[in-house]
Formats: sequence, structure tokens, C-alpha cells
Amino acid sequence: MATPEVDVSSLTTSANIFSGTNTLPQIRTINNIIRSHIDEISSRLRTQVGSSYRELLGTADAIVQMQEDNDNVQQLLARMGGKCGRTIVTNKSESLKHFKKQQSRPEMSVVARTKLLNDCVSAADTTLQGCGGLGKKSVGDRLLLSSKLLTLGRLLTASLQDGVSDKRVAQTTDAAKNTIERLRWKLRRGIDKVLEYPSEDSDRDDILKALCARSVASSSGAKDALRYLLDVRGKSIKAAFDTEEGERTQTPENTLLALKLYIRTILDVQALLPTTLPQALVALKQNRLLADTTLKQLNTLRLDLYESWCSEEIQFYTPFIRHDDLDGKTAREALLKWAEAASQDFINGLKETTDSISDFTAIIKLRGDVLQLWIRNGSKAKGFDPQELLDEIRETLNGRMLHMLEAKASKLHLVGSEIHSTLEHWQIGITGKQAGLWTRDGYEQALEQGATTFLEEVISRLYGRNDSVSKAFHSYLAWFNAVQEVKTELEGLTKQRWDNDFDEVEDEDTLESRQQTLSKDDPKLLQDRMDKTLESSYKALATQLSEVWACKENDKDASAVAAYLLRVIRDIGTKLPERPVISNFCDDIVAPLQASVASAVISSGTKDFLESGLPNRTVECRSLWDGEPALPMQPSPDTFNLLHSMSMKMSDTGIDLWTPSATKILKSQLISKLVTAWESELTKIEDSDTGSTDDASPTSDSTKPAASVNVPELCTQWLFDASLLQESLGSSDEFDKLVSSIYKRTQLDDEAQKKRITKATSAYWQRISMLFGLFTDA
Repeated sequence: MATPEVDVSSLTTSANIFSGTNTLPQIRTINNIIRSHIDEISSRLRTQVGSSYRELLGTADAIVQMQEDNDNVQQLLARMGGKCGRTIVTNKSESLKHFKKQQSRPEMSVVARTKLLNDCVSAADTTLQGCGGLGKKSVGDRLLLSSKLLTLGRLLTASLQDGVSDKRVAQTTDAAKNTIERLRWKLRRGIDKVLEYPSEDSDRDDILKALCARSVASSSGAKDALRYLLDVRGKSIKAAFDTEEGERTQTPENTLLALKLYIRTILDVQALLPTTLPQALVALKQNRLLADTTLKQLNTLRLDLYESWCSEEIQFYTPFIRHDDLDGKTAREALLKWAEAASQDFINGLKETTDSISDFTAIIKLRGDVLQLWIRNGSKAKGFDPQELLDEIRETLNGRMLHMLEAKASKLHLVGSEIHSTLEHWQIGITGKQAGLWTRDGYEQALEQGATTFLEEVISRLYGRNDSVSKAFHSYLAWFNAVQEVKTELEGLTKQRWDNDFDEVEDEDTLESRQQTLSKDDPKLLQDRMDKTLESSYKALATQLSEVWACKENDKDASAVAAYLLRVIRDIGTKLPERPVISNFCDDIVAPLQASVASAVISSGTKDFLESGLPNRTVECRSLWDGEPALPMQPSPDTFNLLHSMSMKMSDTGIDLWTPSATKILKSQLISKLVTAWESELTKIEDSDTGSTDDASPTSDSTKPAASVNVPELCTQWLFDASLLQESLGSSDEFDKLVSSIYKRTQLDDEAQKKRITKATSAYWQRISMLFGLFTDA
């Protein structure tokens, strides 16, 4: 049940509160209401007391201030009364009469102006030097003050030259005039230094004051100041790339300086015009020159003393400066015209700088610095599209990098020139000579230089890298490492970020477009051109090697030349770029080179076998035949010697040459040669048997050497020898036919006997194959 509201204003005594008509909840409500009224009244009372106290304090402060003001007034009246005494007034009156008498003398005016002129020249000189007690005045303040002093000096010089006949004054005036001209040149040089190369932390106020100083000194307006600023900055940009008389070398730092000047000029002009510079020029015309605060603060001038001696032309001279001869539109047009010419000067200078740099890494660094500088600051210029200059910079840098990539990649022809030079000066038996792996000569010297040198010597001998091969390979390796460095730099381009989050946050589309262009499109363009140039370079080198081999393949030492070329091609093949087109480098001439080497080895290795071994009709191992019937269990000595001779010749040529493909070519040639020779011998045997049959008669007295040949036994031994060679060289149709032809002349009746021989040759080859390991590669 809700408590009924109670009217507290009707309760005047406690008896009214605790009467029987009020319940306990009502009494509690009355208590809370009374307490809230008490708190409210207490708060208002405290506020009134505090306000009264503050008013009281204010009254006391006012009384104290009035007392101080009264004391000050009394002191001032006392001083005024002291200065108004009869003696003081009389002395001042006499001094004023004396001053007027002195002022009426013309020579005193000349002396005063001469003294002021000398003081102006001296003050201007010390100001330009940064001396003269100027305190913490900035460079711009000193230049502006110097221009005012020189202007005052020019006015004084003109007034003294008119109507003054005193020679000493004329000499002083002429000397001061010459000094003023020298100081004016010094002033112009100081202004140019401020305008030419402003540092990053330099105050734009110095540039403003330098332009004002020039306007004061030359009585020029805002339009001329803008023209002069743009002209100075344009010359500075060109001077950054100037290399005349060795005064300056083209460096990346000069390129960055030129770009900074270009950016700073645009920002400076947009900051100074169309408001700041005209306002500063207006401020210079508001007061008379002699009323200028900065001139009056120079104690050396004593303008309070000498001003009255100057003519009215000097006293009331105000700098004549046009501040309203340049509007915003004209300034923008002038800036746009200048920016177009300056950007072209910068691009031309950038091209000259990049043309003088031969290090690809330096070009990459310059690219990053230039682009990053323009991206960070180019967007600050209002009314300019930073993408236009960015594209021109990209085009210039990409053009130079493409040229450098082509130049580096095309230098592969130097390797071909090195090979061609080696073959031109080839000495038979000397240039292609290889040090044996087990030859002691040279190892001792290598050991003296350490284990690494010794190991390199062993590896060089193992792979046949003599001086001529190493020279060609090192030439290629130097080129390849340079190309790999370029490849690494190109990969680094794809990882660069081109954000401009230093001063402003760009939209996502702009960031993505710039990132796509600079970190994807440009590297891809460079990489594609490099890959294309590499492919053409390797193709040209392969063609060059083919032409060299075509000129040398019929020479006496052709096999040594072929071995040299094979080793060079092999070493080059270990360091090929990962390109599908390049992976089959020189594959078309490797087989002819291997065939030449194999032909020379076969020619020398089979000589004894073909000349004396195969024509031998004696079966020397007949006593070692075994089984029933007796069959050969081992090859003839001539066949064994053939395998040994071939193995030794292959080893002498170089075990590094006998790759599976080379061994296959050698075996193919060897099989053809052996088959041809054996078939010839079989034909001779048949001819010998036919001749013996036709000529046989009881009355024949001629000797018959062929009659002593046991053809079946010889062919049985040949069957074992041919089967063994077939086991070592591999099966072929030619050899199969040869084995069949020999088998037909063995008079072996049982096929099992042939299998015995085949099994025996296989077992025998397994026992001796380790002796002829080079034959097992294929």
C-alpha cells in the first residue's frame, strides 16, 4: 500500500509530527523531507558566505592597488616638478637655441650624412658576415636588414654626390659607393645560397625574407620575385647534374638533391603565393625606411641623432615595391610552365646519371631512393599529378636497367671468345694434356698450401680440369655469378613496398595500383627481357662452339679438342639458369664430340687386336678347354688384351668423359668395327677352305698353310670370345648375326654345348668385370 503524501509546511511542532494521525511510514517520510530541506539550505548558505568572502577579498585588493597607483602618481608628479625648475628650463632653452644655430650650417649636414653612410656600409658588411651583435637573428633576417642598410647607403651616396664640392667627402662617397656595389653582389650571393639549396629542416621564412631582401634591394615586385626564385631553382637542378671541368661528378646523391629541389620549389611557391609573399611586401611599404624598427635597433647607426640631418627625400623614403602585380592564376601558370621544363631537366639528368653507373645494384638502390622520395612528397603538391613524373622516372630507369641486363647477359660471348682463343693457340700434346689422378707431381705443392688446395687439385684431376678447361670455366663462372646477382636483385624488387603512410593515408586502390606497377609489372618486364637475352646468348654460344668444332673436327688432334670441348660444356652445364630452353644446351654437338673421342680410343685400343690378334689362327688356350666334349672356359689372350687395352685407353683419355651416353657411343662403334673385322676374317677362312678344296690333287707339290688351321676349334674359341665381348659391350643385331655365323662353323652338334659356352662367358665376365669398370657404365 502506498504511503500518502504529507504536507510538511503544516507541521510546526514535534507533537504534530508524532500525533496519532501519522503512521510510522509517514513519520519516516517527514524525516527524509526535513533532512533534504536542511541540506539544501546549508548548501545555499555556504555559497552565499563564499561569495561574500570573495567580494571582500576583491575589495581589499582594489584598495591595495589604489594605494600603489597613488604612490606612482606622486612619484611621477615629483619628477615632473623637478624637471620644470627655472634653471632646468633655462638650460634647455639655451641648448635648443644652440642646436638651431648648428643645424643651420650646411657643412654639419654633410658631415652627419657622411658619418651615417660609413656606419651603414660598416653595419651592412658585419651583418652579411653574421657579426655585429645580431644575436639569434636568422639568415633571412640578416639578408633583409642588409638590403635595407644598402638601400639607405645608396640614398645617402646619391645625396652626397649632388651639390657637394668637398674632395674628401667625394673620395669617401666614391669609396663607399664601391663598397656598396661589392656588398650588393655579396647580398645577391647570400640570397642565392638561401634559395639554391634549402635543407630539409630549413625554415621557409628564410626564403620569404630572402625574396623580400631582393625586392627591397632591386625595387622589384612579387612577379619578379617568383621569376627569380624559379630561375635560381631551375639552375640548381641543372647544376646538380653538371660535370663540366670535373667540378662535380654524377652520383645518386646529386640525383636525389635535384628531385628534392624540384619538390621543394613547388611546395615553396604554393606556400608563398598568392598570399604570403604579397603580404610581406606590403608590410615593407607601410613605414618609412628610417622608421624601420630593425634599423633603429642598430646602435651603430644612431638614427636618433643623424636622421634630422638627412634630406626629406631620405627621411620620407619608402621602398617602392609592386606587391599586386601577380595574381593566383598567373602564379599557377608560371609554376606549371617551370615544373614542366624542370621535370624534363631532371629526367635528362637522371638518364645521364644512370648511363654513368655500371653497377646494377647501384641502379636498383637509386631506383628505390628516387621512387620512394617522389612517392612520399610528390602528392603534397596541389594541382600536380604525381603519376606523370612517376611514369617518366620508371621509363628512364627501366630503360637503363634493360640495357644493363642485355649487356650483362650478352657477355656470355666472352666465354666463347676464350674457348676460341684456346683453340687458336692449341698445341698438340700440350694444351689438352691431363695430369694423371695418381701422378705425384703437383700434389706436394698443393699439400703445402693446405688441405683445401689439395682437395681441389684431386677434384680437378678427377674431372679433367686442366688449365685451359679451368680458364674457360672460371670465365663462365664469373659471368654466371654476375647474372645470379642480377637475378637476386630482381627478386628483391618484388618484395619492396611502396606505401605513403608518413604524412597521409592513401586509398587502397592507389596503393594496389602502385604496388602492381612497381613490384610486379616492372620486375616482370626486366625478368622477361633477361630470360630472352639469356636464351639468345646461350644459343649464340652453342652456335659458336658448333662452328669451332666444325673447323677442328678433321684436325690431327681432333679427339683432344673434342675432349676439351666436352669438359667445358659439362662444367657449363652444372651452372645453367633454370630455363627449359637452356636445359638442353649444346646437346646437338655433344654426341659428335663423344663420337670423336670414342673413335680415337677405339682406333688405338683395337690396333693390336685387329692387326695380330684376330688374324692369329692358333688356338693358344686349347689345352685349357674343359668338359665333355671339351669347350673353352676362358677367352683367348688377344681378346683379354683387347678389353684391357680399351679400358686403359679410356682411362688415359679421362674417366670423367665416359658418361653413359659416351660409353654407349663407344660400344656401338667398337661393335661395328669388331663385327666388320670378324666377318672379314670369316670370309678369309671360307675362301681358304674353298681354295684348298679346288686345288687338291695327288700330284700337287705346293705347300698348303691353310691346311694346318683347325677351323671348328678356332671358331669355337671365337664363339667364346665373341660371346664374352657381347657380354661386355651389350647385345646388338650385328653381334647376334656375328655369333650365329661363328656358331655355324664350330660343328657343335648340340644346342646345349652352345648354352654351355654362353653360360661360361657370363660367369667369366662376372669374375673379371670389375677389372673393366668403364664398360659397365652403360
